[in-house]
Amino acid sequence: MATQVMSEEKSPTLSMIAPLYTLLLKEMTSTPEDSNIVKEKDMLIVTSAVEPHFKALLFLSDEERNNNFSRLQTEVVVELSDEDDDDDGEAEAGMKPPLPKKSKESSTSESLLGEDYRPKIKGGGPQQTRAEKAEDKIKRYRAVRPAGLQDNPLAWWRANEKEHPFLAHKVIPPCPRDQLVSERVFSSAGDLSPQKGAAST
Repeated sequence: MATQVMSEEKSPTLSMIAPLYTLLLKEMTSTPEDSNIVKEKDMLIVTSAVEPHFKALLFLSDEERNNNFSRLQTEVVVELSDEDDDDDGEAEAGMKPPLPKKSKESSTSESLLGEDYRPKIKGGGPQQTRAEKAEDKIKRYRAVRPAGLQDNPLAWWRANEKEHPFLAHKVIPPCPRDQLVSERVFSSAGDLSPQKGAAST
C-alpha cells in the first residue's frame, strides 16, 4: 500500500517517507488477531541464534539481541532444573550412599574434639545457581566466533555439541536435498508423476 501511495502521488517528496515508514511499523506490530506466522517471529529469531552463521544476530538492535539471548537463557535454566529433578529422582531411587568408614587409627582426642578440628576439604567456592550457570553457558556460546557462510552448520554443531549441549538440541536441521526432489516427483494431488531421473534415496 505504501508503494502504491508513493507511485500514485503526482509530486512525491522526501518528507512523505518518515510518516509512511512509521505507519508501516505500526501496522506490522503483532496483535492477538495476527496469524501464527507473525507470532512465530520469536521462534525464527531463536533459530537464527543457534544457527552458527547468524548467531551474532547482527540484523537485530542491541536490545532485541539481548532480549533474545535472555529468552534462550531462561530456557536453559528450565532445562537445568529439569535435569536436577531427574538427578534427584535417580538418587532417591538408587542405593543410599555408603557411610564413611572410620579410620582405624582413631585417637581419644579426635573422638573427643570430633569434626571441629578435622581439616575440611574446600569444594571450590560457593555453588552457582541455575541462573548463573545458564548465563555462563550463553556467554560462552556468544563468545565463540560465528561460522563462515560456506561452512556446514551441522558440521559446526557436531564439533561444538559438547561445549554447548543445551543449545545443540535446539538446532533445526536444514531441508535435505532429497526432499526437494521428492516434492517434484509427487503432484499436488498426491499422485505419482512420471518423471525420469527422479530417484529417491
